[in-house]
Amino acid sequence: MKNNFILLWLLVFLAYGCGSRELLNSPGNTRKTLFETSSDKEPEWVKSGKIFWYDSKDQSYYVVGTANDQADIGFGASVAQAYALKNLAQKIQTIFNSRFALIETGKSDEVRNLGDLLISAVTRDVQMSVAMTEQYWKEWQISDGFQTKYRYDIYTLNQISKSDLEKAVASAVEGTKRTVEDPELRSRLDKFEKEVQQDLTNQR
Repeated sequence: MKNNFILLWLLVFLAYGCGSRELLNSPGNTRKTLFETSSDKEPEWVKSGKIFWYDSKDQSYYVVGTANDQADIGFGASVAQAYALKNLAQKIQTIFNSRFALIETGKSDEVRNLGDLLISAVTRDVQMSVAMTEQYWKEWQISDGFQTKYRYDIYTLNQISKSDLEKAVASAVEGTKRTVEDPELRSRLDKFEKEVQQDLTNQR
């Protein structure tokens, strides 16, 4: 009797186990499994989660870009680098917004347009100076019960020298000033060129 009881539970366990595996592989249940990585050890710049910092040793800024769910590594790396430029632009945009926050409310539209123009100019001037120094990717195996496909999450570490970024900011400020008639805004732009460099080098 005892042996029959044990046998019964064993059959129930096996049936449940087989049923569970079948459920996981049935259509509509997507499984995502890490298949391969570009290196055995994930780089520290990926693990840290930081997207921007300044390294005083080599007088350079570093910005990280990410592109998820990519079918091709080469194309995905280009997408990731484009996002790195976007991250850099957003960092400068944040500094601009904080520095111009005290400008009187009546000029808010002009300040906003000024910021958009400035960031656009910086991004345009800096993109040729940004170099991809490292790349890391994760390849995922994704199965939905019907088919299996492979996709990549790609991370790029991009470098720009302090002098190149300063030149881009200076050029953008000078170009933007030509569109500004308000003396207060022109004065703030003169100060902003130094302020943005100071704030960016404080990023660690």
